[in-house]
Amino acid sequence: GLFKAPAKYAPHVNLPAARARANEVLTNLVQGGLMTEGEVIETRRHPASVVDRNTQEAPDFFLDWAYEEVLKLARQKNFADHTLVVRTTIDMNLQHAAEQAVESGLRQYGETYRVKQGALVMIENGGAVRAMVGGRAYRENQFNRATKALRQPGSSFKIYTYSLAM
Repeated sequence: GLFKAPAKYAPHVNLPAARARANEVLTNLVQGGLMTEGEVIETRRHPASVVDRNTQEAPDFFLDWAYEEVLKLARQKNFADHTLVVRTTIDMNLQHAAEQAVESGLRQYGETYRVKQGALVMIENGGAVRAMVGGRAYRENQFNRATKALRQPGSSFKIYTYSLAM
């Protein structure tokens, strides 16, 4: 399905061209024997629509991390010939609160500490990740500071060490 000038066929730029290209790809799948015409008929009747990501909130840092974790698992277990169903542990209410907390903290203390970004991970006692914020704005920078920034946790772990000791 690759073609020259992908921006020309981008759905948000030229929806008719994008749908025509999608139909061409579906035809190629049928001709290549990978799908039957019956399997693609529903897709032809109900083509994909453009999603405006600017108005839609999604836990993108969490989803990127979860996707990478699933890829690791799939490679280890060799799921190449199988369907894998993934259920995440995210709690969207906590996710929203985490995003607000990071933004509020950066607005309130960012200049004082000369910090422009922040990260936050909420983990249940059992290890389930309930919320993850990897930075201030995913649209501006997709680098996940919660999982990829190799920084020392510093004094933030003292409370756990001291509580265990007591």
